[in-house]
Amino acid sequence: MGFCSIEDPARDEVPAAIKAAYDAKIKIVMITGDYGSTAEAIGHNIGLDQKGKLLVIPGDELKEMTNTQLLKTIKNNNSLIFSRAAPEDKLRIVQLIKGA
Repeated sequence: MGFCSIEDPARDEVPAAIKAAYDAKIKIVMITGDYGSTAEAIGHNIGLDQKGKLLVIPGDELKEMTNTQLLKTIKNNNSLIFSRAAPEDKLRIVQLIKGA
């Protein structure tokens, strides 16, 4: 029997940076390749849920969304995480935000 654990905590300054961004009315969207439960736990730990309940959208659900649906989701949610996102998903999200 064995047990192995890895912890990769956020940098100490991240929660303060999140708060400063929210105070400056900057929208934060987390995009990660992590599993939803891991991403949600990280989001809570860094204070991403200061603006409300975290909405976690997994990569398979993201792939099914049209660009219009995706932009609406981004605009209408203050605490948003995209989990299990592939590199092309990340690029798509950033390009849509830049073009909005």
